[in-house]
Amino acid sequence: MDELIIIGIGNPFRGDDRAGWVAIERLAEQNEKLPLNKTRGDVGELVDKLGSHKKVIIIDACRSEDPAGTWKKIDAIKDQMPSEAPVTSTHGATLSQVIEMAKNLDRMPEELTIFAISGKDYDLDESLTNDVDKAISAVIQEILKDKDVQACMNKA
Repeated sequence: MDELIIIGIGNPFRGDDRAGWVAIERLAEQNEKLPLNKTRGDVGELVDKLGSHKKVIIIDACRSEDPAGTWKKIDAIKDQMPSEAPVTSTHGATLSQVIEMAKNLDRMPEELTIFAISGKDYDLDESLTNDVDKAISAVIQEILKDKDVQACMNKA
């Protein structure tokens, strides 16, 4: 079982939904030693990643009542995931559904942190709204403070 993985979920062609991918690209520019993964949210792939790592950090855009660019850090082990209607996900299943499936299959990591960034524009487009772009930078700074992320970055 691997220690850590940071996963960016999204669709690179759906406006703000590419937030997770952009975050992973920017983290890769900061340090090539970080264990990074981009995915479109395939259920089987996510369940596999959850079950094969001790610590998982996920970055994903979400639809919410909050203004675009608002972000939340969720401890998905201790806190209950907000429920989502399936129509609010551009993926095959919502992240809440994937986590529930991983729990039922006993494929959960010891630690699971989700950074959910509220998006605004999910149209067919490769650009981010300014507020989401700024939120990605803030989320990256928060991730880089994590002791396990710092340990990965400092490996010889």
